[in-house]
Amino acid sequence: MTTATNAPASANEPLLPLHRQSGFLSFLLSRLAAVFAMQIQAIVVAWQVYDITRDPMALAYVGLAQFLPMVLLLLPAGDVVDRFSRKRILQFSWGVQGLCSALLLTLSLNESHNVTGFYAVLALFGAARAFTGPALQSLLPNIVPRAQLASAIALNSSIMKIAVIAGPLLGGILYGIGSGSLAYSVCLGCFTIALVLLLPVPIRYAEAAKTLESTAVKRFTAGIRYIRYQPIILGPFPWTCLRFY
Repeated sequence: MTTATNAPASANEPLLPLHRQSGFLSFLLSRLAAVFAMQIQAIVVAWQVYDITRDPMALAYVGLAQFLPMVLLLLPAGDVVDRFSRKRILQFSWGVQGLCSALLLTLSLNESHNVTGFYAVLALFGAARAFTGPALQSLLPNIVPRAQLASAIALNSSIMKIAVIAGPLLGGILYGIGSGSLAYSVCLGCFTIALVLLLPVPIRYAEAAKTLESTAVKRFTAGIRYIRYQPIILGPFPWTCLRFY
């Protein structure tokens, strides 16, 4: 069982404009930096592995190396997020992804032609990303008041589209002018910026964690049963598994 480290804000507290909510802009910028890094790295590592192998199937293995650990850990990650500090989980996830950028940078600088190393790093990257989605989706309601949550989600979604569109473009440019090492250096810098910006974000609207009597296995199977008998959840569930941001 965990306890909330920040007490919820008072209901009588005056409601500030969204951009003046403590920590919201910092959270938004940190997430933007992290998504830029993910998008840049995704396009660059695929191109680099293809350049090494000249095998189109290598592109499939790049995706598979990230997808399998992410899918296997997705539901356990949700349970972990429910039990522990979401901010710390997100910091850990982004930290591991930054480490992956550093490892890819090392492989690129060493001009490694052994793609097994790239696949191993991508598997670690996919495992870390399994925790990013659940932590991000549940962290925003802890940062802004409920009355402004809809506006915060809409603004957050709109800004993230910038990174989703511009990230691959920037990744292609970086790879074209400096090969993989320059792009991975930028990714490492973006993850570092994301971690630094996330540090001062206060968790002001978190509710105290509830005592969990059941075991992790029971909670996991209960979640599977709930999804199975809720068609409205079961329909979009495969697409939810593919959302990484």
